[in-house]
Amino acid sequence: MVFASTTAYESGLRTTLTSTSTATSVSTITATTTQTTTVTAGIDLTTALTDAYLFHIFDIASGDAIALAAQYETNATLLYDCAPYHGSLNDSAYMPKFYEGEFYVGENNPTCFPLKIPSGVANQTYAIMSNDGKAANVTSHLLFYGNDPECPAYAISFQCPSGTAYYYVMGFNISYVLQGDHWLISTESVTISNFERCVPVSLSPDGSILTCPTYQIPS
Repeated sequence: MVFASTTAYESGLRTTLTSTSTATSVSTITATTTQTTTVTAGIDLTTALTDAYLFHIFDIASGDAIALAAQYETNATLLYDCAPYHGSLNDSAYMPKFYEGEFYVGENNPTCFPLKIPSGVANQTYAIMSNDGKAANVTSHLLFYGNDPECPAYAISFQCPSGTAYYYVMGFNISYVLQGDHWLISTESVTISNFERCVPVSLSPDGSILTCPTYQIPS
């Protein structure tokens, strides 16, 4: 951002009279000065965008409804596709309920995402598809995994073998807008392409990769 200020001084010929009535001519010149100041952004917008996305996923997994609600702009839209159910939400204060399993989408009130929280995130890939400094788009593919909603802690062992978990294959396409120095979600499209029970869950040492011997997890 560039700011410029200009100061101009009088130009021309000024005539004054002395006490002896002798005409004296005083020549003046024009002087113009220009000061230029360059202001650079105080934040790295790409880093801030990446952080906004990663915190969004983390807060879904941890079930932090307050933090989630603050990540959407007021008139944001959430589009969900969990076949055969499709729909949208337009209330940013209500959107966290979708990820808490409290938003019912169809006949007999099924929910798209009944995973018990807190949950884990694995097999994640994401990419910034566009970023012009005012609007941006992030796409991702990942797994959320956690306690099997059909296997409560008090279930007997043959119903819920040790290590039982549920995983959801998720795809995100998120549009962001820059407001001040924060990226906020304007439109979030989430697709749940698969969900399965996994017995037992196997994680890589750093917890970033999940494998399941019972099912082949789609990529």
